Amino acid sequence: ISQVQEAFSKETDTKEKYYNMVVEALSEEISPSGLEQMQMDMGNQGEEFANEVFHRNIEELLQQIRQAKNEQARQAENADKKEEPDVGYEEEFLKSLRQVTDNNSRMISYLNANEIPVTIENLMAAGNISTVYESLMNQVKKTPGKQQEELKESVENMVEGIEDAEGMLEQYDTLASKVEAVLEERFADNQITSMELQELRMQAGTVGLLRQLAARQDYHIPVVTGENVTNIHLTIVNGSDNAGKVEIRMETERFGNIAATFDVQENAVGGVVLCASRKAADDMLEEAEKFKERLLVQGMELGRVTYGLQTKSTEAYENAKGDTQNTQDTRQLYQVAKAFIKHVSQMEQLS
Repeated sequence: ISQVQEAFSKETDTKEKYYNMVVEALSEEISPSGLEQMQMDMGNQGEEFANEVFHRNIEELLQQIRQAKNEQARQAENADKKEEPDVGYEEEFLKSLRQVTDNNSRMISYLNANEIPVTIENLMAAGNISTVYESLMNQVKKTPGKQQEELKESVENMVEGIEDAEGMLEQYDTLASKVEAVLEERFADNQITSMELQELRMQAGTVGLLRQLAARQDYHIPVVTGENVTNIHLTIVNGSDNAGKVEIRMETERFGNIAATFDVQENAVGGVVLCASRKAADDMLEEAEKFKERLLVQGMELGRVTYGLQTKSTEAYENAKGDTQNTQDTRQLYQVAKAFIKHVSQMEQLS
């Protein structure tokens, strides 16, 4: 088994290095004039062209950009006089494409781990995950209306819907439909700018990616507290040595970054909660009784949970667990995650 795992790890590393090289090459090759030549070659213009490019595999896109540059060079050699192209639209589109060069290694790794195609659209959407809910709530504030209010409710109620895999997928389907409704409404507004429209499309694309991730039980969930929106990363771990656990990552004002991992054995919740500082970990430990109360409502009790800083507590927890088999109902993991998220959110509000 270890040999298979090692081979798989090497294959994954090779794939990620390859995609990183492709993205780096893209950042060097793309140019306004090159995009204009691509439009001519493809016979598409404006939004149709943008949609075509965003959905292309990055390998195909790189090849086509290079072909366009070669064609440009050939035409330049044969032309007595070459007019300067109108690159207004291409310049704006170029800025969007170059966003994929920021933190592309992390995004490529994330997409590969979840078996999601590495396209320009998905790379840009992955880079937008951490801010998408805040952007959606800002959109609601800027253009209040019935559709926006429904979108706001969909975002605010996602924590309450943490029950099981099927229910989570339904939530993302609902969210996607609300975003699409707002997009259609705003598209009909003659006053909307191209930048605003582009932002809305990016939000819709990111929500679409979140739906794909949710199908793999990898969730990004908003917690709305007053004017603040916190993005929670929740993962039900399957198909690995850590299967049968739920992982929660969140950035909070009071505690900073929190990384928690829980499992359930015979209705007893065990795990580790790691904080950015010793004070934050101590504060979380002092409030553990309230977390216990939330679990009791769900028919579970609080077992051994370690509170501490990164690395050492994680190692201690893994060693203590040994070869324990995780056979609990996955639904319990969702209940634990919901209880913990609401517990931390309440502590934030009371601070």
